[in-house]
Amino acid sequence: MKSLLALNKTNSQQDPNTIAKKRIDALIVKNSEIDLQLAKAGIFFLNHEQRVTIEKNLLQKKGDLELQSIKQLPRILLPKEKNSGKKTNKTDKTTPKFYQQQLKIQFLGSYPESLRYLHKIEETNLQLHWEMLNYKTINHPTGLLTIVVSNISLQ
Repeated sequence: MKSLLALNKTNSQQDPNTIAKKRIDALIVKNSEIDLQLAKAGIFFLNHEQRVTIEKNLLQKKGDLELQSIKQLPRILLPKEKNSGKKTNKTDKTTPKFYQQQLKIQFLGSYPESLRYLHKIEETNLQLHWEMLNYKTINHPTGLLTIVVSNISLQ
């Protein structure tokens, strides 16, 4: 009986799945700690689903504005100097790559409607960076509101 227990214990210690599961658990804990540190620092990296939710939110708040166009601009790989704070000649596969994702949206509407829209967006506290905001009168009182918003992601 004793030898069977010893054999089972030896097999579980040598089981590569057990070792892999422990590594995965440790990485999950480490990932959670890093997420908490980033949240405390006010840094938000959005995944695809979060970006889609934000884009839907931008469109749902449009009120009386008429959507003219929406365009996902090409993502921009941020320079390594901004990622890590130091220049390296070697490609480090463990250093994550950061991308700037930009979305350009254009609406037709009056200036007051455009202001209401911008206030609604501001109130939602979306995790966005405003890259560009422009309002150009087309045919008074109608104008073209153009906004470009961006976020930072790892994808």
